[in-house]
Amino acid sequence: MSQQYYPIILQLGSRFIRAGFAGDAVPIVRRRTNLYDLEGVHISPLGTSHAHFEDFGDELNESKNDGSQVLWNYDLVGASLDKIEQVLERIIYDIYLTDLLIDPKNCKVLVIEPPFFPVPLKNLITKVLLFHMHAQSVRFFPEPVMTTISSGSHSALVIDMGWNQTTITPVFDLRQLYKYARSTMRAGRWLHEEVRKSMKENGCPYGFEFVERFICEAMYAGIASGSDENMYTFEGHDIPMEVRYELIENVFFPSSTSNEDDNAQSIAELVSQCLHELGIDLRAALKGQIIITGGISHIPGIKSRLLRALADKCGAGGIKSLGAWEGASLYCSTALMSSSMSQDRKRWPELVRDKYLKGESALIDWTDDLYGRLKV
Repeated sequence: MSQQYYPIILQLGSRFIRAGFAGDAVPIVRRRTNLYDLEGVHISPLGTSHAHFEDFGDELNESKNDGSQVLWNYDLVGASLDKIEQVLERIIYDIYLTDLLIDPKNCKVLVIEPPFFPVPLKNLITKVLLFHMHAQSVRFFPEPVMTTISSGSHSALVIDMGWNQTTITPVFDLRQLYKYARSTMRAGRWLHEEVRKSMKENGCPYGFEFVERFICEAMYAGIASGSDENMYTFEGHDIPMEVRYELIENVFFPSSTSNEDDNAQSIAELVSQCLHELGIDLRAALKGQIIITGGISHIPGIKSRLLRALADKCGAGGIKSLGAWEGASLYCSTALMSSSMSQDRKRWPELVRDKYLKGESALIDWTDDLYGRLKV
């Protein structure tokens, strides 16, 4: 049997899936998960109740603005893993059939793993790729490490402003320092609900797609534009001008914060605390290596606004990164095909299909390695 294979890089988000070949500059496809039937994936759109989102319970059920828009949440309470498996299998099959145009049996898949990715979802993805799609093998690469690689550095403090949560992960010598990682719910979903609530109060459409288009096309981070106009017309609807920038300030840069809960603090405050907890040698290496990534980071001005807040609070500075997918592509096209992979294979082990189906090997999570070191 031929040993030739295609290295495929798969980045699975709750709302978008990116896929392509290792060595390419950009992914071939960026597919939205809500184009598929996600009804019934989540019994509750928010899983268990969270303090901030309790006020949105009735509104979330009004206009299909719930779990039918996302493939998975970090909170899996009430979620149907069987339905997620079916939808994920269909999405990946369509990607192979219409975009990659190759046989999954000839592929080794490299999955970019988000920070704090739930283990049940990792097991589910492994089952879909190895059992249903018949891929040769699967390896999971941590997203913060791949983001660091694409910046041209081995160490960085990665701020991932995603949909479910914003995570702050220190990376030193291409290793995640899990002990110091922080997370907050001040992320895309929180901003979406604040904008949606404001739209409803102002008599504007507040459906999921309309709110998302407004966030992507009209909102920005920073001070007022200086215009004398009090209203902003978006798709034929008059919206107060301050909605474009004030909600971003309220969600990500609150003026008064509490030290009791991470969700109550601003992102800049959490980054400052994370740097303070690091050892003095690590702090010096990461303080000027801040990387801001994630979907929310594409809002105009939000990166510079956050970097200014960090500079004022702790004197931190930022660096540019191409992104996690590009970092994985760069890494795989250079190190993956070489023979000197013993250390990386131990760090990010490869799960081969034949051994997986025979039960001779199982998925290893970073928590297994972490607690395994505590054994005497």
